[in-house]
Amino acid sequence: LAADAVTNDKLADNAVQTENIVNGTILTEDISSGGNDRVLVTNAVGDVEWIDKATLVPATTVSNTSTVNTLSTTVDGVTGVGVAIINSNELSLDSNNELVSTINGEASTALDLEPTIVANQKTTSVVEGTGVNITNTTTGNNTEYTVTVDPTDIIGDGTISSTDIVVSGGANSTLNDVTLEIADNAITNAKMADNAITTTEIVDGTIASADIANTAVTLEKLADGTLDGQVMQWDGATSTWTLVDLGSVTVTENDGIVGNEVVGATNTTLTRSGDGSQAVPYTLGVSDGGITATQLADNAVTLSKLADGTTDGQLMQWNATSGSWELIDASSLSDDDISVTNTVTGHIIATISEPGITDVNINETVTTLSDANSDGIFDYVSEDNTTTSFDGTDDQNASEVTYNDAASSLGAANVQEAIEALATNSSDNQGISSTVVTTNETVNIALERGSDTTIDIRDADSSITNEIQDLSLSGDNLTLSNDPTAAAIDLSDYRETVIGTGNIFVADDGSGNYTVSSTDPDESITNEVNTRFSVVGSNLEIEDDNSVLFVPLSELAAGGAVGPQGPVGDKGATGDTGDKGEVGDKGLVGDKGATGDTGDKGATGDKG
Repeated sequence: LAADAVTNDKLADNAVQTENIVNGTILTEDISSGGNDRVLVTNAVGDVEWIDKATLVPATTVSNTSTVNTLSTTVDGVTGVGVAIINSNELSLDSNNELVSTINGEASTALDLEPTIVANQKTTSVVEGTGVNITNTTTGNNTEYTVTVDPTDIIGDGTISSTDIVVSGGANSTLNDVTLEIADNAITNAKMADNAITTTEIVDGTIASADIANTAVTLEKLADGTLDGQVMQWDGATSTWTLVDLGSVTVTENDGIVGNEVVGATNTTLTRSGDGSQAVPYTLGVSDGGITATQLADNAVTLSKLADGTTDGQLMQWNATSGSWELIDASSLSDDDISVTNTVTGHIIATISEPGITDVNINETVTTLSDANSDGIFDYVSEDNTTTSFDGTDDQNASEVTYNDAASSLGAANVQEAIEALATNSSDNQGISSTVVTTNETVNIALERGSDTTIDIRDADSSITNEIQDLSLSGDNLTLSNDPTAAAIDLSDYRETVIGTGNIFVADDGSGNYTVSSTDPDESITNEVNTRFSVVGSNLEIEDDNSVLFVPLSELAAGGAVGPQGPVGDKGATGDTGDKGEVGDKGLVGDKGATGDTGDKGATGDKG
């Protein structure tokens, strides 16, 4: 057969089988159309037929909603994670120190803040007065002032004096050196505290017999002996006590009988026993009932000498009838009340009375300290009504010390007013300037009353482009430029037929690329637009359709750097939006078609 000799007319029905067709040669235009929006499929028995595509993939619905600053997209009833409408809102100063608000990278018209700042700015001046020296040190944005005062320029009018202490330089002694010395014989016994005198204060050999109290010298106070058994013996020849051996002490016994020297008892208190011999010497013992009131010394009978009672809580009471002491119960005694009357506020006065005793008045005079005539002389009245006066002018406040204002011109009459004038008129305002040292490399920053510093503004790698990267999409592959290690991201599994609704428009370029556009995602043309940008009082106010952003300017110095933006205030009446939900897991890819990789794509799994 010649080439192209077999035409369609030559082919019988069902003459061309699969094995007669070269793989990959059936093109789209070779398939007869089944009508608009229809899909070629096989039915349940395997026959090929055309069906409406809507029966396979329902139409996709897309809608967008916005709440405050969050935009959310809902596809087929499933709402995705919200994204911020305003991703960034930055405040900065331009080269003219004018405020610029940059929202999503778009800068606003610059606003000159200087008139408002200057109008609300307070200044303080520090001026040196007489005898006052002021120095300042600046560290960063802080200026520290040190105020020193020459005490010789402050003249006092008080005097330090004493009858017991020698005072040198006491006249007009305020802030001047004063010397105090204790006068001779000024320290009396009343001035010395207990245990104030130790051995270091006592001159050796000056303690006389009259200085030692009776019974004050105990055995522990005596110097140790030199041999065991020694005794102390008085030596009349040398008028001193000496240590001697006990065996050298001679005891004279006239009759050689020890124990017969007791002649007899002088009264019935004692009884003599024995016969006065060496074997049975005389002894004296107390006779039964021999101790009477005559023999007892005052305070000789203590509680421990009394016989025990018979019942807990008993009292001992004298019985005049029997002429003896007897034990009684406390409950048998009558109760007499003691009363305190005649109490007076101020001086402590009271009367204590009780039946059977004489009323006693207690009157204590309270000490007082007063300056009744306000002349600076205080009167002290002690408990015995002794009055002592003293001059209190040495204790002065700053407002009581006069100040010479001739040279300083602070308008102050005393030290307190001078200090307040210094604090009111002090200032730490300074100007900041900058100078380009090397174009695009270094800038010098100068402080009016401080040091200069040079700042390097160069890019570390001297390239102005290598930090810029672009995202690009080729077919289903997403790539990132300037990153040789980055792999392309296959987005084919994320294909979705998108149909717009409302003000949302979807455009298909026929290659599987869809463009979604809208006149406004939340159908509002005002809520992202700054409707007001103005200075009110000491605040900068930036207003859009949803809220007002306040920026305080009162703390900004003219020409100074803008501080960090403060926290966003509470949301308005529309309330909070809920927290952003977590992104669900990606759905599974459907099973491949019967023809393998080149077959129709399986249905997409359920969305996470």
